[in-house]
Amino acid sequence: MKTCNNCAWLGKQKKTHSYICCKPDSKLKAPFSHGQTRKACNLYELRVLPAVSLVPQIVPEGMKLIEDLRGKEEFKGSEFWIIGPDPNLDCYPGDFFDDKFSIAVNLSCFAFSKSTFLCVTGRKELEGMISNHPDCLARMILPLEHIIPGKEGIGRWEEWGLEPIYMKPEDKPMMSSAPDYESTAKRIFSDGACNFVLVRTVVHLAIFAAVVLGAKKIILVGCSHRTLKGRAYAYKRGMGEVVNEAIEKEQRDRYYGSRTSGIGRLRRDTIQLARVFEKYGIEIVRHRYDEDINEFVFEEI
Repeated sequence: MKTCNNCAWLGKQKKTHSYICCKPDSKLKAPFSHGQTRKACNLYELRVLPAVSLVPQIVPEGMKLIEDLRGKEEFKGSEFWIIGPDPNLDCYPGDFFDDKFSIAVNLSCFAFSKSTFLCVTGRKELEGMISNHPDCLARMILPLEHIIPGKEGIGRWEEWGLEPIYMKPEDKPMMSSAPDYESTAKRIFSDGACNFVLVRTVVHLAIFAAVVLGAKKIILVGCSHRTLKGRAYAYKRGMGEVVNEAIEKEQRDRYYGSRTSGIGRLRRDTIQLARVFEKYGIEIVRHRYDEDINEFVFEEI
């Protein structure tokens, strides 16, 4: 809420959850899914979600799932570059990924539409990609969604057809704490179906996809979950124009404003995901352009 966004005590928050106030005279205790409680400001409102059953997607004949490509010889033991849309992406030459296996996610698909695969979650972004690149669906990885009980329709694939590559979610709600990456990793390295844990960023879905395809090293570009000079997203190669045309004016701050709420959790989730896959021999690193030394550098997650 706006009151909390400007709260001095919330600004002092360091070690506990960024959205729970540390004001000393707070009386309210907020419960979390891991069984512990955190001190909360009296303005904090608990959100109680209704207990509804999650309805899994129907899988029609002819649907391609990412596990159908598991361990494909072309990608086995390869390096995969995951291309995110944060501002550092503007530092990369337009042909940088041409000789690399890559998965571009969301807005970065517009900048690097020739990537090996594309992964989009937003409707407007997907419609924009199809409009500008009608042949993109064969390389498009789309996460399926649970069906809301009582809602007509049989799933997201009904809108986009059977040409894309789909990823099925677990029949579990998203956890407020870190996602259960371990259970997903076990399914990826089995011979069965891959039902993926719900995550907070499409970058993690792209990492899952790369591992299923057979990658042994995954390199994150434009995936720092940090802002640069007040911007959270890259702007060059037409990305700015695409966004401005695709979304309403009042939504633009969501793309180019200084988005700080929740990004600490995204960085934490990425660290935990890297640790889980490290146990399976998968290396995940970050690559970025360092403006201080005018060089591209690799960084550990």
